[in-house]
Order: sequence, then C-alpha cells, then structure tokens
Amino acid sequence: MPPSPPYSPLLPLQPFDVAKLANRFAAHLQLLSAVLPKASASATTGPTPLLRGLRALHAHILASGFKPRAHILNRLIDLYAKSSDLPSARRLFDAASRAPADAVAATSLVNAYAASGHLPLARCLFDGTPLPARDTVFYNAMISSYARAGDGLPALVVFREMLQDGFRPDNYTFTGVLSAAAAVIGLEPAHCGQLHCSVVKSGTEHAISVSNALISLYFKCDSLETAVIAREVFDRMVERDALTWTTMVVGYVRRGDICEARQVFDGMEGRFNVAWNAMISGYVHCRLFLEALEMFRRMNSIGIPLDEFTYTSVLSACESAGLFNHGKAVHAHIIRSGPDFDPVSALPVENVLITLYSNCGKIDVAKGIFDDIERKDAVSWNAILTGHELAWLMMISGFVHNGLAEEGLKLFSRMRAEGAKPCDYTYASTIAACGELGALKHGQQLHAHLIQFGYESSNSAGNALLTMYAKCGAVEEACIVFLVMPNVDSISWSAMIAALGHHGHGREAIELFEQMIGEGIFPDRITFLTILSACNHAGLVDEGFQYFESMKHDYGISPGEDHYAQLIDLLAKKRKKGNIVRNAFSKAMALPRETEL
Repeated sequence: MPPSPPYSPLLPLQPFDVAKLANRFAAHLQLLSAVLPKASASATTGPTPLLRGLRALHAHILASGFKPRAHILNRLIDLYAKSSDLPSARRLFDAASRAPADAVAATSLVNAYAASGHLPLARCLFDGTPLPARDTVFYNAMISSYARAGDGLPALVVFREMLQDGFRPDNYTFTGVLSAAAAVIGLEPAHCGQLHCSVVKSGTEHAISVSNALISLYFKCDSLETAVIAREVFDRMVERDALTWTTMVVGYVRRGDICEARQVFDGMEGRFNVAWNAMISGYVHCRLFLEALEMFRRMNSIGIPLDEFTYTSVLSACESAGLFNHGKAVHAHIIRSGPDFDPVSALPVENVLITLYSNCGKIDVAKGIFDDIERKDAVSWNAILTGHELAWLMMISGFVHNGLAEEGLKLFSRMRAEGAKPCDYTYASTIAACGELGALKHGQQLHAHLIQFGYESSNSAGNALLTMYAKCGAVEEACIVFLVMPNVDSISWSAMIAALGHHGHGREAIELFEQMIGEGIFPDRITFLTILSACNHAGLVDEGFQYFESMKHDYGISPGEDHYAQLIDLLAKKRKKGNIVRNAFSKAMALPRETEL
C-alpha cells in the first residue's frame, strides 16, 4: 500500500526504540519534502494541507517526548521555511541553542528570508551565526541571495569574508560571485580578470555553471576586449548547456553584433528554444524584422516549442515593421495552437497584441483583448499588476493614436477608479489626449498629479506636457515646463521649438535651435522638421532654406517628404522675392527625384 498522506491522522505511538522512532519521523519528513514543491506551486493563501500536515507531525514529535536529532531538526526547519512559515522556522532555529542544530538549518533559514524578500533579516541571521556553525554552503546561500536580488557589492563583501574566515570556495560560490559581479555598475575589465584568476586557482573553471557566469560577466563589461575573452571561455568549454548558448547569443546581440550571434547560433548543439527566442529577440532589437519572422517560421516548422517569449518577440517585429497581416496570422496561430499560458505569462503577449491592433486601426479588436485581460479575476491582482498597468497604457495610447482621444481620457478615469496606479508613460499618453482635445484644464490637473506622485522628472511626461501646452496655446506654461525639466533630450528641444514656431515666435525658435546645438545635442529628423515649420510660420525663407541644406551637408540626414513639403510651402509664399528663391525652389523640387522619394 502507498504511504498515507502526511497530513492524515497519525497512528498512536508504539514503544519503538529511539533509532526506530527517529527513522519513522525522518521517513514522514522525507515524504513531506518530496511533495512540497508541487504543493507550493499551487498554493494560494492560508495554510495548505501540506503545512497543516507538517504542523501535525511536529506536534506528534513533541508529544512523543522524542528529542529531535540534528537531521530531523534541520529537516523541520527546512520544511517550515519552504512552506513560507518563517516564524515557526525561526522559533525552531532559536531553540537550537538547546538542540544540535547546525549550518544546514541556518542555510535553510537564510534562503527562506531571501526568497521572501527579507534580505536584511537574512544578513542579520548570517552575521549572528558563530563561525563554528558555518560552512561553505552557508556562505554560498548568502552570496547567491544577494546575486539573485541584483545586489552585487554586498555579495562580493561576503565572498571576501568567506576567504578571510578560511573557507574554500567551490563552483557554487563562484557561480554566485560572478553573477553578483555582473550586477555591479561600472565594473572594470581588470576586476573581471581578478575574479577569473581566482576561478582558475580554485580549479572550478571547468564547471558549466562557472563558465556560463564568466561568459555573462565578460559580456556585461561591454567592450571588444572582454567580448573576445568571453568567446575564449566558450571555446575552451568541453561541455555546454542551453544557458551557455543563450548567454553567448544574448551577449553578442546586446553588443549589436548580430552576425557573431548568428554564427554561434548556427553552431549550437541541440534545439534549445531559449536560444531561438534570444535570436529572434536579437533580430527585433537590430530592427531586422523579416529575419525575425523567418526565424519564427523555421522554429515552428521543425517543432521547437513556442512560448510567450517567442510570441512577444515576433509580434513586436510585426508591429514595428507595420506587417499587420503577419501579426494577425501569428495571433491566429496562437488561438489555433492554444498555448497553456498562465495569466501572468500571457500579459506581455496580450499587451503587444493591443499595440498591434491599435496601430493598424483595429481599435475594437484591441479593446476586446484588453477587456479579456480584466476578466481574469481569479488571479491575484498583485501578481499581474505590472503587466496589467502596461495593458492600460497600450489601450490608452491606442485610442490616442487612432484619434479617439476622448475615449482615452475615459479609460484613464476608469483605470484610476479601479485602483490601478498609472505610470509616467500612462500619464504621458493621457496628457497627449488632452492636447488633441485642447482640454487645458484637464491637462493642468494631470500636471498636478505628476508632481504629486513624483513623476515631474520623467522625460516622457515632461515632453507630453510641452506638446499639450503648446497645442492648447499656453506657450508660457510650455516654456516653464521646459526650463524646469532636469534632463532635456532631443525630443524636449524639438517640442519646445515646435511650440514657439507654431505660435509665431520664429526668431525665438531659431535661437533655441542654435542653443541646442551649442549644448552638444545633435538635431534629428524631427528637430529639423520643427525648425523648418517654425521658419515657415514666421516667413523666414532664407533661414529655412539654410537649415534644409544643413540637414544633409552638416548632419548627414536625408530630407524626407515632410521636410520637402515644409520647404516648398515656405518658398511658395515668397516666390516674388527674386531669382535666388526661384532657383532654390527649382532645386527643392528636383531633390526628391535625386533621393528617389
């Protein structure tokens, strides 16, 4: 017969000797340990049947008068910790001064504190554990906890303490240390080399996990020199796993070296879908959208499993390239194949679909997808909050993009009413809706909200405010926003130049344009379009033509149709000015044919 569930009522104690009693309790705890991961994955709120069974077994041990041995006490602490009952785990651990608990129990508790987001408590327990009760695994737990949290410097401090205390690092130590070092901003290649030397001296360099961490670390340094060393580590590896190939592909992609990434990918041993996903994502990152779609087609045709990361990347490619029919085909494929996404995993896919359909004018389809997300009420709100807020943002942006600014404002009000907290990008989209409607008072209220919630330093929100105030005719308010923005970018300058130019302040727009160049910010296509428009509104023909010429000659920017339209309109208004203008007009009319526009 199979063993009874650990949470069933236990049989009365028989007069076993101590050894048999210990074995019996150990067997029950082993059974609990075996089924705990599955139970934890499906747990919601409140004590699970498994946790109730653990408590019942613990009470049974206490009632028996049995004094737990070290392995039983450690297992109890470990199971309480993994069941997220940290108070019970800590009470048992604190009682260890009267029982034979050791580093195993301390390690379990450190891991549990870190996993529940209580790193300070984990460090406090670590610091309070005496040296005789520590071992290498104990140090590894603290280092890896910091590494998983992206807190690199404290992990390196613990590693230094470990060496000073005389403990020998193993491959798990270096995997954690190298991962932690990769999270340190501004890490120099020399530091990477020092850690690499420590790895070689320890004899752990041939462990796959250590080599993978080394490769990732060298790529994070983001230099040609360290990328070459990463490749050398890769080439020396006798054995590789899915993470090895994926780390190499992602490393090259982040450097913008898509050719090297593809070379590594083509030599890949095995069909690892994470590496395929990395390659598709790399093509999208490099704006090689057709290559991304071809990779998706190949992936599907040879039976590589497709997941939410695959679909998100390929749908992003379709949306960015304007290949809306391809995007709809991918959506149809998702519906036909019926992937088993949990609500949290499905959110990125749904958000990209909202953007795709919004941008191709199918706002009703986008809204249907959005409403379906809201009906997932069986899922904890906190678990999907970030993705859900992104869905609101995509939907509001979609309304504004499709000329339905009023619908966007209504949706924003609904978002606030349902308790979702808008991010700065959501505010930016909503402020843009106010600009489209000329709703100055509503825009001013949103401006006050930005200050209230600490978003006044956001460039996206600040740029939206500039444009909104300009469209509402409030040029002075736009100037104030521009002057108090802590970090202005080319979009900010363009928005302010456009605001001045649109309201007849052409000379001021030119002065601001020259000031921008003087501060070392290079104009882009949009900036030139705004200064040409400003010259057009103010009738500054000569200045406008000079800026048009400067685009290509000084900045290497080929004028587009919108730039030609502004220039032709500008020259047409002053065609009686003389031969210079007439010649310039003829030249402007000829230029589109030269650039095949």
